[in-house]
Amino acid sequence: MIKQITKISVHQTSKVVAITYVGLAVILAIFLFVVIGLFGSPKEREWAWLAALLYLVFMPIVAYILVAVFAAIYNYVAERFGGIELELKDMQGE
Repeated sequence: MIKQITKISVHQTSKVVAITYVGLAVILAIFLFVVIGLFGSPKEREWAWLAALLYLVFMPIVAYILVAVFAAIYNYVAERFGGIELELKDMQGE
């Protein structure tokens, strides 16, 4: 059975991606702290806190905006030319 994605919820999709990005940002911020803590100068360590904080705050916002723009453009294109098609199969008892 072939299904077509005809519309993507702009806000919901952007919100989910931004929240998911926070999890990734936390992991990358911890990595940043470890690397700069081991190999960075004292001045670099001071800036690491600011860089990680800005990363944790602004990157999810940027992700939200970019996904919202993508979803809006996708909806425009899908309305005029059709959406992404998926072939689905019902799995009985598997």
